[in-house]
Amino acid sequence: MNGPLSWLIVVPLLGATAALAAGPFARAVGAAFATFTMGLALFAWRAWGGPAAGFAFEERVGWLPGLGLEYHVGADGLSLALVLLTAALTLVALIGSWHEIRQRVPEFVAVLLFLEGALVGVFTSLDLVLFFLCWEAVLIPMFVLISVWGGAERRKAAMKFVLFTMGGSAFLLVGILVMAAAHVRQFGSLSFAYEALRGVTLSPQTQLWVCAGFLVAFLVKLPAFPVHTWLPDAHTEAPTAGSVLLAGVLLKMGGYGILRFCLPMFPDAVVIFRPWMVALGLIGILYGALIVLVQDDLKRLVAYSSVSHMGYVLVGAFSGMAAGVTGAALQMINHGITTGGLFLAVGMLYERTHTRRLADLGGLALLIPRYAWGLLVLSLASLGLPGTNGFVGEFLVLVGAFQYRPVVGGLAALGVVLAAAYLLSMYRRAMHGPAGPAAVHVSDVTPREACLLLSIGAVILWIGIQPLPMLRLAGSIVGVH
Repeated sequence: MNGPLSWLIVVPLLGATAALAAGPFARAVGAAFATFTMGLALFAWRAWGGPAAGFAFEERVGWLPGLGLEYHVGADGLSLALVLLTAALTLVALIGSWHEIRQRVPEFVAVLLFLEGALVGVFTSLDLVLFFLCWEAVLIPMFVLISVWGGAERRKAAMKFVLFTMGGSAFLLVGILVMAAAHVRQFGSLSFAYEALRGVTLSPQTQLWVCAGFLVAFLVKLPAFPVHTWLPDAHTEAPTAGSVLLAGVLLKMGGYGILRFCLPMFPDAVVIFRPWMVALGLIGILYGALIVLVQDDLKRLVAYSSVSHMGYVLVGAFSGMAAGVTGAALQMINHGITTGGLFLAVGMLYERTHTRRLADLGGLALLIPRYAWGLLVLSLASLGLPGTNGFVGEFLVLVGAFQYRPVVGGLAALGVVLAAAYLLSMYRRAMHGPAGPAAVHVSDVTPREACLLLSIGAVILWIGIQPLPMLRLAGSIVGVH
């Protein structure tokens, strides 16, 4: 266990322990460990051999051989892209909440770093029991973040989050056990290894039911309509760091599961589920966008926009086209960057105005112009403006959707129009027009906050102008070179 992936899991866990012992220096200690983890993620990306290399940095250590369990990790481009996203947004969340969290700071830092380690485990596990354990471990720190440092309704929102996601996870566990039992019948040995279970042959009916169980867990986490209702409440009550990681990384667990497990392991079932999943994706795109148009709370607005944007992931993944699948993978990365940035920006604004209601804002662009520019870049990226990262993923998904069915592509494109409507309306109401009651003595961003916004903006423009490096990572799932 001495490869880069193990260190990417272990370093945040060590950082969590160190932060608890650091007392008043917990923030600095946490930032140091998060920065080191980011460096490890960049090293792994630079050392990756490309799409043809398959899983890189594989480590395999016997865990409970009698039960077929191993500590088995490895990463392809998609895994590395999501690990990079996790490391970057953990650092952003930690620095972005530097002054927001004033109580139980060591515990807060420890929870963030524990969450980071568990997320890296999800994206690199090649043993399905290890994957499931990491999948479930993610729930604990997110539950704590919402229920301890959240808003007035934090306990209700945290419990709803856990009940929805644990309910979906039960179906995932049953599916894994059925696959392992089938491996015993066909090969005479018990194994939970990803490649071994991919070689299992299931009857059409069994494959359909097992795929359905996996899909339930992944659709809840995505989240797809109609199992999305936990998301707005969780976002509304979570602290800024929780919202950044929830939207930026946790939602990607669902898309990752679909791309990593459902598509390659259950190809016949995917063909049967395809029209239904595409329909759910389209409903999510349009329903989420229409709900956003009537939101007055900035956090709920961005939360429902996530339901809409993640609908593109579902449509692209199940389009059956290489462009659509690649676009779905890239859309996950781009959504994590832009929506994580939007939640960070909302948190900055709330610290200054103590309100998230658009009706209370207005005229702020003259008072906080640097913040206004940052919010504008994030909004334009979220609506998919050409030249920003949001355009590349959505464009590929739309290409795949039109190749699958022109009517599907047309309906998905309508979501882009609605996104422009609600995001530009949000920006106009918050930054321009008559000054609202909250637009009084509001200070512009600090150097620390400006650095965060500039960094996110630079990544948005870099991917938008030069998308090939990230496209190679995200597209490795279908062999994009």
